[in-house]
Amino acid sequence: MRFNMPFELGLACALKLTSPTDYDIFVLDGRAFRTDRTLSDYKGRDPLIHNGTSDGMIACLLDMFTPAVTQTPASFRGALKELRTSALQLKTDMRVTSMFRPAMFRLLLGLASPIAEKRGFIPPRAR
Repeated sequence: MRFNMPFELGLACALKLTSPTDYDIFVLDGRAFRTDRTLSDYKGRDPLIHNGTSDGMIACLLDMFTPAVTQTPASFRGALKELRTSALQLKTDMRVTSMFRPAMFRLLLGLASPIAEKRGFIPPRAR
């Protein structure tokens, strides 16, 4: 867990206190019980554990957004495969070794949005 994540979670919790019905907070972690050790003030709430896998993350997403999400896990896996392929091509085109660059994030977001729209994960943007 990065050091700024507890701070960001605190900000989210404060925002939820100001508008309780406008926000939901979901905490995801790659390992079970780690949140109990690293965020002792957050005890009593169950984080969603993804075990550091894409299938675990898909299960967490389905848990968070059910019943609003009607897509199947296979649909999410297909979108992930499509995005992963696009990301690798983008990385090659930009001749960079890391995806963790501001420009890569912006470009990847631009690739992810149409994939999510096409699969019905998010509503189409007004053009």
